[in-house]
Amino acid sequence: MVGPNTTVREFRKAIEAALERSDWGPFDTWSYEECTYTNLEVHPENLPFDSDTFDDIVRLLGEPRFQALDGTHRVLMVLENEWSRFSKAQTDTMLPVITDVYDKFADPLCWFVIAELLGEYYADQTAFAALCKINRLAVGRHRELLPMGFQYLVQHAAAASVRDAAASEVAALGLDESARVRHEVDISHGRMRAAEMRAIGLADIDEGVLKAAAIDFAAMMEGLRAECANHCEPGVFDELTTYTEFNDYGVALGVLRDILQENSLPISESVHEQIRKLAQVLDLGDGLWTSLRGLVV
Repeated sequence: MVGPNTTVREFRKAIEAALERSDWGPFDTWSYEECTYTNLEVHPENLPFDSDTFDDIVRLLGEPRFQALDGTHRVLMVLENEWSRFSKAQTDTMLPVITDVYDKFADPLCWFVIAELLGEYYADQTAFAALCKINRLAVGRHRELLPMGFQYLVQHAAAASVRDAAASEVAALGLDESARVRHEVDISHGRMRAAEMRAIGLADIDEGVLKAAAIDFAAMMEGLRAECANHCEPGVFDELTTYTEFNDYGVALGVLRDILQENSLPISESVHEQIRKLAQVLDLGDGLWTSLRGLVV
């Protein structure tokens, strides 16, 4: 690992390349050489994160020129990757900054990383307050990943009061005027349900429900693959296997909806009805299947 002086010098060169030429190559090299990618895991052998580089990151996050640049999530990812190397004072400094700049970034992945940082890494009352502040102030597409942030709090906060409050916020966002936000709420509900299933063990889940969902999902996908064969690449649905292998059918349905909408894939009335029944069985609400009505042919 390079020394502290070289660290900040190379970091500044890398950021200059990104700002001047939209070239993230030098930054990716810097990240590979400097970062430990230990995230939340504490490794005593790791040195504290270079303070000058940290100060540079905090300053950068507030600069409009940087915020407008595509690819800025790379810098925010450093905050996740090196979390265990930051001091308490540094994470305290970082919290109001990422809260205030959340809706300033042009790169949508920045919204994702900040929501993840608040919900999974801070995962406390201060993070809940930060997400609530963003919820009050953010508009348009910047609101889309708020359900995920609160969902992570439900799953990772140590305090039951924070988990309960976050769950209430997810439920409230299910009534949001934005269809995209409601869509994300459905996905978050699916993820939370899947996490609960894994936490208590599949043996404690109604096996009849799981078996029925597995059969119904497989039948639906068989019909859907045939219908979409002439409208998309053969492997477009392959990622669903990641979720169905673990019986995460709620998440799989949410991902399926994303794939269908992003690719504008037409579906038949019968497939749409199968999706509705699955969503009902898995207690996912009406938002998921109704959002696909426009694709029915």
